[in-house]
Amino acid sequence: MKLAEKSENRLKSIIKKDKGNLPVALISLIKSEVYDVINSYFSTDIEDVKVKYFVDENGKYIINIEALCSNIKKMNYLSF
Repeated sequence: MKLAEKSENRLKSIIKKDKGNLPVALISLIKSEVYDVINSYFSTDIEDVKVKYFVDENGKYIINIEALCSNIKKMNYLSF
């Protein structure tokens, strides 16, 4: 393997590792906003909303959101 290739691979690895360290405050903010949206339609607690992320081999984020909800909230629809 050439030195340039090794350097490129090392740099990609560093960037991927750095991307994998999102601040806890950012994850908490995302979780809170997701909870607000889900809680508009379903009964749930913020503790039952899980936000996980991963960085793939290309450095792209994969975001997984899971929410445990007890029921669907009754919606008041407008009639025309």
